[in-house]
Amino acid sequence: MSVPRMPSSKMGGRLRRHALFLVVLAVAIAFRCYRLTDESLWNDETASILCMDAGSLRAFIAEERLDDPAMAPLYFMLEYACWHATSGSVLACRLLSIAFGLGAIVLLYAMGRRLFGSCAALVAAGCAAAAIQQVYYSQEIRMYALYLFTAMAAMYAFHRMLSGDGPVWWVLCGVTNAAMVWSHLYGVWLLFAQGVLVLAVRRRDVRALVVWGAIHGPIVLSIAVWVATMDPARIERNLNWIPGIRSEETAQYLSESALKLTERPPAHDPAPRLDQALRLPLAAKGLLGVAWFALPVWAGVALFRARRKLTAGGDEAGARRQTFEFVLVAAWLAVPALVLVFLTLVWRPTFLPRYVLPSTLALYLLLGAGVAAIPGRRLRAGCALALIALYAYDTASFGVPRRPDMRGAMAVVAREPFGHGVRVLIHPSGYLGPARFYSGLPDEALVCVREWPAIPETVDSLEGRPVWIVVGALQGAPPDAGPLLEERGHAFDYHYFPGMFPVRLYRVHREAP
Repeated sequence: MSVPRMPSSKMGGRLRRHALFLVVLAVAIAFRCYRLTDESLWNDETASILCMDAGSLRAFIAEERLDDPAMAPLYFMLEYACWHATSGSVLACRLLSIAFGLGAIVLLYAMGRRLFGSCAALVAAGCAAAAIQQVYYSQEIRMYALYLFTAMAAMYAFHRMLSGDGPVWWVLCGVTNAAMVWSHLYGVWLLFAQGVLVLAVRRRDVRALVVWGAIHGPIVLSIAVWVATMDPARIERNLNWIPGIRSEETAQYLSESALKLTERPPAHDPAPRLDQALRLPLAAKGLLGVAWFALPVWAGVALFRARRKLTAGGDEAGARRQTFEFVLVAAWLAVPALVLVFLTLVWRPTFLPRYVLPSTLALYLLLGAGVAAIPGRRLRAGCALALIALYAYDTASFGVPRRPDMRGAMAVVAREPFGHGVRVLIHPSGYLGPARFYSGLPDEALVCVREWPAIPETVDSLEGRPVWIVVGALQGAPPDAGPLLEERGHAFDYHYFPGMFPVRLYRVHREAP
């Protein structure tokens, strides 16, 4: 019996698509793994790493909840297992996150092909491969890469479920949604968006609504019980730093970082590289900003044109399907963020881009759909390459490391003999955890200075003790404490550690008492 063969043109097109996707994956791996070992632990990462000697998984989770009371435990269970299985390897924990981040890109490509075709899928995957927020959180020893992967898996299963691909997808949708909300509590808002879509699509299908409720009701109840065990006062203390909605958060939600270098760096700092100094000039930022809005709108226009054509041809089911798929992606992008905006307006600031990181994947799908709808193969390819290149330039221009080089700074401190009463002044407080991890100094030797202009007065108050000063920043370049020290007559040695978040280190010259 002869076996049907695929036409050579179709086989060639499939091989070409697979080859292009492998190139996208290679770009994603390169961005995430380049000089990965140069990445120091950041404060949020040390919050869990410093608890790893708790003695058992249960004790570790209990201790982690004291420092991070709003945590969900799934990622930390995996992190604990990875840490102890690899004898405390920071690199292994970073690679665990990278694996989840790459898995999300694979699923994004698969879903993009189902929704809008191969061109849209490649553009979406390319944006996810190169965007700075995706790269950063795919390296983070935190829950965000797992949150991204489980949310992507949940949305893929959700679409297959509503497409009628079999009961197994109902089960998989429940399992992946459970993993999502147990990875990050705000995953519940994406689950809420799914519920709204189920009501809209299956409102007359009582059996489907009952099954949905039976699967997801226990998930919501279980996470509600977990939240009920949290300490509200401790949560308030931990989260009171969250700002209101600002342009920086809006840009980061759209996966373009608003971080920038200082316009006039101190003369004793090394000159920034040319690409750092240019950091997405105004024209490029404008082009990317236009793409965020123009391409999704163009995708919508193309969709409704196709819908009208299907309706005219009598394919009402196909028309409804296309409309639903566009609405699904739009709700995926907008609903979780709008819920946090609403909570910010009526309650307290709750909007941080990383809290709704999976929604950026929906933006990439809309960008891909917009590019795919552009007429002309060459023009389409040019727009796709330009869009991905802008994301890649934004990421590459920061340089590495992408986290403050506290390992390097504390290595300099450790080279000097610690006299009696040595103190390391640290600003801002987010640098305290990495200083504890890398310095090996007792807690009383590390002094948090919350307002950096108070550093000289703090030095004076230490009455001749040996003093080191670490100054960083949570946005842009760190302030320079040198002129303030000179005004007080303090001589000092100075070290500068470059990267996405530079670190300044000062050693004040004076004799210990």
